[in-house]
Amino acid sequence: MKSWYRKALEVGRDDAEKINYVAIAAKQLYQAIHSVIEDVCLYQPYRGISLLDAGCGLGGLLDYIDAHGSRISRYRGVDFLPEYVSACRRKFRYRPDTSFKEADLEYWTPREKYDIIVINGVFTNNFKGNGFGKFIENTLDKLFPFCEIALVFSYISSSFIDYHLPGRYYMDFSTVYKLCSDRTRFLRIIEDFPQYLGVAVMYQGDHVAIRYGSGKKG
Repeated sequence: MKSWYRKALEVGRDDAEKINYVAIAAKQLYQAIHSVIEDVCLYQPYRGISLLDAGCGLGGLLDYIDAHGSRISRYRGVDFLPEYVSACRRKFRYRPDTSFKEADLEYWTPREKYDIIVINGVFTNNFKGNGFGKFIENTLDKLFPFCEIALVFSYISSSFIDYHLPGRYYMDFSTVYKLCSDRTRFLRIIEDFPQYLGVAVMYQGDHVAIRYGSGKKG
């Protein structure tokens, strides 16, 4: 998996949207994630928001956030590829309260909590074969307790297709719903993007989930 991303970087694909094979939908994914961030900002109108970008790549989400405005007072990007981390540190070196760390999400655990945790593009490329589903469950179990308000993750939806491309990991609506509902009563699932992508939001409580139209278990 590292070799694929490293090769993409070496051939000059220095844009996060181009590195991701779902480039066509990248901006719409960012827009959906950004809308969650804005909802949280409305809920917390008098302070900045902290965000953990788990699997930050080359900082595409942070680029989108900065271009569209948001009250992110503290940003932490984590990626397992050192080249990506180095590129982000150079690119965002003048941005205040922004840091990047090289770490493998399978083995790394945060030391502090964040208002929002984003896991974008991590659950789409299967690098563990039959064990990838367990990796997803373990990652959610580990990271969800470290978000104060919401955890957001993207995935490839198999709800409307009958084929699977090699190396990709697909989940249907019921699988994603179970992943979320096993961990929280308050959730939101969106499956209206190109390239059969979906976004799931797991909320820690009903204060944001109900106010902004998210689904509620039961």
